[in-house]
Amino acid sequence: MKVKKEPGKEAKLPEKTKWRPGQPASTDDTPDLADYVLCSECICEPIYGLTWELLIQAVEGCLALNGKAYISVKRRKEDGVERFEKRLAKYLRYEKELARKPDPEGGGEIEVYICSWPGRNEFYTSSVDTPVNPRLSEEQLEDLNYE
Repeated sequence: MKVKKEPGKEAKLPEKTKWRPGQPASTDDTPDLADYVLCSECICEPIYGLTWELLIQAVEGCLALNGKAYISVKRRKEDGVERFEKRLAKYLRYEKELARKPDPEGGGEIEVYICSWPGRNEFYTSSVDTPVNPRLSEEQLEDLNYE
C-alpha cells in the first residue's frame, strides 16, 4: 500500500482505506496480507518507549485472517512487557513460549509470542481485554454486550 505524502504535509493513508482498530487494513488495491509476520527485540520501554503500540497496530493491519505473527522479546528489568501483553490481547489471541532460559546472572530470557486472529467460532468471556473476532460484521460488533 502506498502512502501519499505531499511536500510539507503529514503522510496519510489513501482515502479508500478501510481501517478499523484491531482489523486487517484493506483497500480495493491492497496486496495480499501477510501469512507470517516476524518481529524481534522490539519491546523495551526504557529503550524504545511505547513504540510497541505502533508495532501491534502494524501487526493487526497486515496479518492475514489465518496468519501468524511471531514476536521475540528479550526480557529486561522494567521492560513494559506486561502492558504490551495486555494490549496485544485486545484483538489478537496469543501463546507465549520460552525460547531461551535466563543465564545464571538472571538476564537474557527470550520469550516468543505467537499471535493470530481469533477463529470464526471462538468466543471469549466478556471483559475489557476480550479479543474481538475480526470476521464479525459491523452489525454483529454493535450487538456485542460487554456489560
